[in-house]
Amino acid sequence: MFLNYLLLVYHASSFIAEQNVSISLIPSNDGEAYCCLFKKTEHLPSYDGTKLKPLFPNRSTMPLIASCGLECSNCEAYIATQAKDIEKLTELAVSWGGDKGLKAENMFCYGCTSDRVYDNAKECGVRNCAHEHGVKVCGQCGEYACDKLEGLWKDYDLNPEKMRKNLEKAH
Repeated sequence: MFLNYLLLVYHASSFIAEQNVSISLIPSNDGEAYCCLFKKTEHLPSYDGTKLKPLFPNRSTMPLIASCGLECSNCEAYIATQAKDIEKLTELAVSWGGDKGLKAENMFCYGCTSDRVYDNAKECGVRNCAHEHGVKVCGQCGEYACDKLEGLWKDYDLNPEKMRKNLEKAH
């Protein structure tokens, strides 16, 4: 086990140096150990089964992309959350909530790939599907682009070409 850890560290060393991450060996209850990379900034790298790569290579210049390809950084709920604009979040709760009785606190959103999303986004089939497949964005999924994703683009009259480009940026 320790030898495997050393081999992983050796093979990942250029990634570790380039991405400013630390590596840890975490023992589990079943006698195995898991090797984890922790990025020293706000986002963790992802593992796609073949190579290590950062989810967002340059976070300061990359837009925040939702699982489906929408740019969260253009979303009113995300913008109001970042600005801590309770008045705008209250307004959105009324206009987006319909008869659900949403309040400002139900509208806080740090982006669709985060754990803190506005209440309606928790029901998004594409977002939930991405989580079930262990990916942040659909472009990282082996079944990309599936009928569920293309159906969402069609239902919300989204530009599939733009969504694909956004997913490539996030991939």
